[in-house]
Amino acid sequence: MKKIYLMSLLITVLLVGGCSIGKKDSSPININNNIKKDSIDIKTFDGQVKEFNEVYKKALFATGKEKKEESKKNMSMSLSLWQKVVDNFKEQQPNEYKSTLDWGGSLDEILALEKSADKLVKEEKFQEAHEELEVVRKKLKELRQDNNVKNISDDMLIFHDIMEEVIEIESLDKAKGHFDELVLSFSELRKYAFGSKYEEKLKKLEKALMDIVGSSKDDFKENRDKIKPLFIDIYLVFG
Repeated sequence: MKKIYLMSLLITVLLVGGCSIGKKDSSPININNNIKKDSIDIKTFDGQVKEFNEVYKKALFATGKEKKEESKKNMSMSLSLWQKVVDNFKEQQPNEYKSTLDWGGSLDEILALEKSADKLVKEEKFQEAHEELEVVRKKLKELRQDNNVKNISDDMLIFHDIMEEVIEIESLDKAKGHFDELVLSFSELRKYAFGSKYEEKLKKLEKALMDIVGSSKDDFKENRDKIKPLFIDIYLVFG
C-alpha cells in the first residue's frame, strides 16, 4: 500500500509540476523563480548573490573532486565576489531581509568561511575547504529562510541532502523512510520555470524517482545510483 501511495503521489507531483513550468510560484517573496542564466541584476543584493553563486558552486564542486587548478581559480573568484557583496550591502540591508537582526554579522560570517576555504585551497587541503564551502550555502539558506525569501538554490539543497541520505543507504526497507521527503522536495523544484531546454533532463530525473519509488530489493541499488548524476547535471546550471 505504501508503494502505491508513493507512486500516486509522485505521479500527481509530476502532473502538477509539469503544468507549472513557466508560471510563477505564489510564495510571499519569491526570488529567482524564472531562472534565466542571463537575467542577473548585479545592482541588487540577490543579483550579486546570484553572480557569486555562479562561481561559488564551481569552487564547491572543484574542491569536492580535489581539482587543483579549478579549485584555486574559482575559490579566489568566489571570495572576491562575496567581498563585493559585503562591501556593497553591509551598510545597506535590503528591505526583503529586515528580519535579520545582525545583518552585517551574517555577511561577515560567510566572508570568514570564504576566507578560510581560500586559505585551505592555497594549502591544497581541498576536502577541508569543501567542508567550509558546504557551510556557506547552508548559511545563505538560513538567511533567506529567516526572511521568507524563496530561492531555487535552497530547494535544490533540500533535495540534494535527502538524496544523499538515500544513496548512502544499502537497504531498500531503510530507504523507504525517505521516499516521501524525496518526492515532496522534488515537487518544490517543479514549481520553478526551468525552461524548455532543460525539460528533458527533468523528465529523466522524474523517471529515476519513479524507478526508485517502485524498486524491488533486487533493483534498488541500481535505481538508487541513477539519481545523483541526473540531479547534478541540473544543479550545476541552476543550483
